[in-house]
Amino acid sequence: KTQILGNQFIRVKEVGDCSKAVAELKLFLEKYLGGHAVPGEEVGFKYTTDCFLSRGLTDNNLGAWTMRFCDFMVDRLGWSFVVCNVCNLGNAGQIREQQLVFRWDGERREVPVVRLDNEKIKWTQFPGLNFPTYWTNPDVLRLKKVNHTTPCEPQEIEALQSIFDTTFKRVLTRDR
Repeated sequence: KTQILGNQFIRVKEVGDCSKAVAELKLFLEKYLGGHAVPGEEVGFKYTTDCFLSRGLTDNNLGAWTMRFCDFMVDRLGWSFVVCNVCNLGNAGQIREQQLVFRWDGERREVPVVRLDNEKIKWTQFPGLNFPTYWTNPDVLRLKKVNHTTPCEPQEIEALQSIFDTTFKRVLTRDR
């Protein structure tokens, strides 16, 4: 199916002095999202962009771009993510509108660097670490393995199935 563009824009309304963040955000919108400033906003600023795509009525990439935007605001600029509101408009809910709210809490927190090899543990960083009694894998207990999946016992499987059987309620909705 063909991906289609819509009337797409990002509008930013700042509260207080956010000039440093606004300058970096404008660069992000222009260089990363391919946005173009739209003059004439009374409060804040507005950018058009063509990065939001949809296929059919329900398939779109709004969530992926939302995460990239949040990562930039939180990880790069150090703002705190507060809330996200989403509204589906149109006869079939095919028009999306979204509001993201961020708050400045002070200096940017350092984001830990992701290790490329997550399978190796630096055991010297965990002296005297006590493990839960139900952890039984020797390699995990000796910090030679990061994780291990242990199959459930038959009685655990029966208990879980009982929970599923007694709590599941089939609900049909018209909006999905």
